[in-house]
Amino acid sequence: MRIALVTFGTRGDVQPFVAIGHALQAGGHEVVVAANVNHRAFVEGCGLSWAPMAGDIEALLRSEQGRRWLAKGSIYALIRELNDLIKVLAEDVERDVDAVSAGADVIVCGLLTANLGRIFSELRRIPLVVAHTFPSLPSSFVPCAMIDPPAPFGLHRLAARLFGALAWRVLGGADRAARRRRGLLPAFADATLDQFQRGRPSVHLWSPALQPRPADWSEKEIVTGFCGLKPSERRALGESDAAEELQAFVDDGPPPFFIGLGSMPILDPEPMVRMVVDVARALDLRVILGANWNDAPTVKAGLPKTMRLCGAVDHDVLFPRCAAVLHHGGSGTTAAGLRAGKPTMICSVLGDQPFWGRRVVELGLGSFERFHRLNPARLHAGLQRLKDPQTKARAEELGVRMRAEDGPRTAAAAILQIVAASSSPAPRGLLPANP
Repeated sequence: MRIALVTFGTRGDVQPFVAIGHALQAGGHEVVVAANVNHRAFVEGCGLSWAPMAGDIEALLRSEQGRRWLAKGSIYALIRELNDLIKVLAEDVERDVDAVSAGADVIVCGLLTANLGRIFSELRRIPLVVAHTFPSLPSSFVPCAMIDPPAPFGLHRLAARLFGALAWRVLGGADRAARRRRGLLPAFADATLDQFQRGRPSVHLWSPALQPRPADWSEKEIVTGFCGLKPSERRALGESDAAEELQAFVDDGPPPFFIGLGSMPILDPEPMVRMVVDVARALDLRVILGANWNDAPTVKAGLPKTMRLCGAVDHDVLFPRCAAVLHHGGSGTTAAGLRAGKPTMICSVLGDQPFWGRRVVELGLGSFERFHRLNPARLHAGLQRLKDPQTKARAEELGVRMRAEDGPRTAAAAILQIVAASSSPAPRGLLPANP
């Protein structure tokens, strides 16, 4: 079977598809991963075939403009930026999804590519499977992860539908134009919500130990476990080397705290680093500081002996050696820290990150703060909570349960099961031919 995995976004958006691709490829299937050009080395370095996808969201996020609107923590600003990006890239991305889906037996899409996946699913009469990395479909029991703060209990389902309507308002124009170009009748809802309403199951790539499948979803909706890379796949990328280089520091005293600032929109690193140094000294912590700043040598020179600076590092290798972790709350980093059984502090920026922060607090696994509200007192209180023995015990117990999950393998099996159970989707209908 030829399987087209189609994703768009940051490394965190691409990595779960790569992990699933490995599991499918190990089962003898032909796999191609369509991802933005800046992820080509990552996909091919993991031993998978890559196909191009126009655009580079990471370049936008790294820009000064991108960091400024990220610092506001506004999902509406993000949607506006994505809308502008989509307008520019719409036809190029459509062309790329057309190319990668040619000859495929199934299209597996992330949320941002699901509408285009639906178009070529209909044209080629092949199944579409949407892969969700966070809860976003309607449920009375689980809030939509993209709504922050969450709707009051009892309105979760309505809030998810409203978010779906907002997404369609942003993405629907490009979808309507693409459908006209391809001779298809218009769609009237975002593909992710449309699939759910039509009873076509999706896969959900988070840990059921951290967030169980909502009780009001069909059993066909599969929650697979987080989809991370295997150690051999990370070694092939060389990302384990940085963790090994830190081993001497790790062994030179009590286990350090990992404080990852590299994914946060820090406009001026020096005050942030001073705050971390002062709070770590007050709490008597050893710290590994994760950051990818251009002025890292200056930052590194100013650190005390109880702190080390590192760039990109294999979290699955480093986190088990740490006492606790602090990071932005992306689903992949959250998974790595909790899978290692570590108390966690999440300092969210936007998107699904506050959702994971709230889950950490609800389960007694650590603390949560929005990044734009972070100050010395809040940082001190959050890190202090990670030292609590009961917090440590709960995190260790959850880690045992999460390590028993095999997200990529479960997701791969679920995709194959959905394909086997689905007949070719009937097209909504072709537009009448021009006279």
